[in-house]
Amino acid sequence: MDRQLSYVWVNPAFAVYSGVPAEKHIGQLVGEILGERAWLESKGLLESALSGTPVVEQVLSPPLYSENRSIDAIRTSYYPLKTTERIFGVLAIVVDHSKFVEAETKLLKESIAERKAHEQKLLEHEDRLNLALRGGKLGTWQLSLREDVLIDASAICKQCFGFAADEPFNYTDIVQAIHPDDLPGVLQAIEASRHLGSDYQAEYRTIWRDGSEHWISATAQPTFDENGVPLTLIGISQDISHRKIAEKEKTELLGKIREFAITQAAFFRDVLASVTDGKLRLCQSSADLPARGELVGDVISLTVTAGLNVLRKAAKEAAITLGFTDERWQDFITAVSEAGMNAVVHAGGGKAQVYTLNGQTVQVWVRDTGKGIDLEDLPRATLEKGYTTTGTMGHGMKMMLQTADRVWLLTGPRGTTLVIEQDRLPHKREWE
Repeated sequence: MDRQLSYVWVNPAFAVYSGVPAEKHIGQLVGEILGERAWLESKGLLESALSGTPVVEQVLSPPLYSENRSIDAIRTSYYPLKTTERIFGVLAIVVDHSKFVEAETKLLKESIAERKAHEQKLLEHEDRLNLALRGGKLGTWQLSLREDVLIDASAICKQCFGFAADEPFNYTDIVQAIHPDDLPGVLQAIEASRHLGSDYQAEYRTIWRDGSEHWISATAQPTFDENGVPLTLIGISQDISHRKIAEKEKTELLGKIREFAITQAAFFRDVLASVTDGKLRLCQSSADLPARGELVGDVISLTVTAGLNVLRKAAKEAAITLGFTDERWQDFITAVSEAGMNAVVHAGGGKAQVYTLNGQTVQVWVRDTGKGIDLEDLPRATLEKGYTTTGTMGHGMKMMLQTADRVWLLTGPRGTTLVIEQDRLPHKREWE
């Protein structure tokens, strides 16, 4: 929008949101498109942006003509568009968070449903378990190591194997109930107690007579005769099925959260690429960085006292060698200087290398081992000149995107890598 708050340009996605064709926005005042209610809500925010103060992620009413009711979680930001002398308009970014809210809600509902189903299953077994799972009760037992005879087993111990308190229960019932894959480990632990007198400890699955699978944690200590020979194992058992189920649910939930985070990161990357006309490429791993060209010179160390001038000179010489015009190499040096300066200021220094590609492009890599860049600050750093906070790239990123053809950014807690490319000839945009 210009200073009169008339639309100058909108993309197709905004036209879908507003309910008005994109071409019909041009020259129209914001209030004429949004309607009176939405205009009254946004008027003060737009005036704030025109005064130079950005407004970030505000929840506003939908436009008057919008029929897209699937968009129900909108965040609108207004940024001043300005030169060094004046503010000439406002950039509005409307982001649809509906899918992310829907995904989070769905995930929460699924988790609640699974938990309810599990609780219902516990209730169905309540008579048999006698609240052992809920109360964490322990079953006691005693096993003869000389004869493999179960001397005693409490009601809760029987319940751990799916037996009622008044049912007959012996060592054979225990062995038959243990999951075949876990049985060798259990028997080996018993043999260690029998021959070495060591404590017994095991976690294993059991299969009840109804076919359901459960988990047991058991510990025991041996008793000895006068000669020090192990006689019995006296132990306790606890049904830990609820804990195992919770661990499985947690693992599955973390997997879903990781998938959601990847999707969200991809969305964030695409948004940044869109608002920078494709100049900024946000990388998730080193595999997303561009191929290196032919190395020019040595690795350059960047410190508070040295290296920046060497980097500027190397980049300039490489660009002039490829036939860059004065304007093109001067823009490139500006971008390279900002990248090197940010490595020094925010990470204490770094390393830089200059490459050429196919006789047409100069490429500079700047790497540091700092704490990384807070990605939440990138939208403002890329769109708002002069914006900076501790640990961010500040106005440096804005300058790089204004003066370079392409910028790759890979950042994390172990450091940041910036790759800047400038072609000998500028590329024309589709609208130019």
